[in-house]
Amino acid sequence: MIKVFLEHFGRVVLMLRDSFSKPENAQVYWKEFMEQCNDIGIRSLPIVLIISVFLGMVLTVQTAYQLVSPLVPKPVIAGIVRDSVILELSPTVICIVLAGVVGSKIASELGNMRVSEQ
Repeated sequence: MIKVFLEHFGRVVLMLRDSFSKPENAQVYWKEFMEQCNDIGIRSLPIVLIISVFLGMVLTVQTAYQLVSPLVPKPVIAGIVRDSVILELSPTVICIVLAGVVGSKIASELGNMRVSEQ
């Protein structure tokens, strides 16, 4: 079992060494890498922004509805919403949305490459 693992690990290390030691054309690879980073990262921001805005609106309405009382001032509601969105919900929702968007973009890219037989 250990022997099989070490053989497989050795093959992976040799493949990585060959991949990084002799790039065919590093400039083309770098350009393609930056293009993929732009497609996956920067172009995903509008979707994340739209979902975050709607999340904030819904959370504000729900919090204000739950805390309707003459004893609770409106700035307290705003502070509660701000803290809950910034500290709790935004990082979680952004990670989930980005995972979905990036996963779907990578899957569509691989499907396109398979169809065009690359």
